Amino acid sequence: MNSEQFLAERNDCTVVAISQAFNIPYENAHNLCKAFGRENGNGFHVDAKLLGMMKNRLMILPQYTGHQVRFTLKHTSADATYIVLVSGHMFCVKNNQCQDGLDNSHKTIRRIFKVITPI
Repeated sequence: MNSEQFLAERNDCTVVAISQAFNIPYENAHNLCKAFGRENGNGFHVDAKLLGMMKNRLMILPQYTGHQVRFTLKHTSADATYIVLVSGHMFCVKNNQCQDGLDNSHKTIRRIFKVITPI
């Protein structure tokens, strides 16, 4: 894919979240998701294979499942990076700020992972 194709990509929140969380180029995150079955322009449900591949890089924080994003961010470490799954969306949080530019504060967390080691 060239840079023009990336700009036209849709439904790529998982790709963007992985790119931001691990500080890797979008293209690398895109290729990683593609290796686990993501098709261009289609949303991607994070499955056990992808999370299993990252198991030594992520730590699940089950105590925040079911809580709203805005309340959870008050209790997380400001200097840590997180990947957050809410219904139909995934995003990265750095320095207690959502990185995707959307208002996710009212959404309920399905899973939250703390990034513990880089890719």
